[in-house]
Amino acid sequence: MHGGVAVDAWGNPIYYRCPGPVHKHGFDLISCGPNGVHEEGQGDDILVGEDLPGGLASIESGSAAAVGSGTRGK
Repeated sequence: MHGGVAVDAWGNPIYYRCPGPVHKHGFDLISCGPNGVHEEGQGDDILVGEDLPGGLASIESGSAAAVGSGTRGK
């Protein structure tokens, strides 16, 4: 954390997107990677995310299962 913001190993902010640019029915956590450029989960960005069973409506209804394993972006 740096000033209340989560940062990656290169000192860049980690972005949370829900819905995510890669996981349209869930969330994405995105590190800009070593080049420091936010590329929405592409390029050398490091991405962890998941599409949720039932999509985003499952979050709103409170019926979503615990978020588990992630996947790497394209």
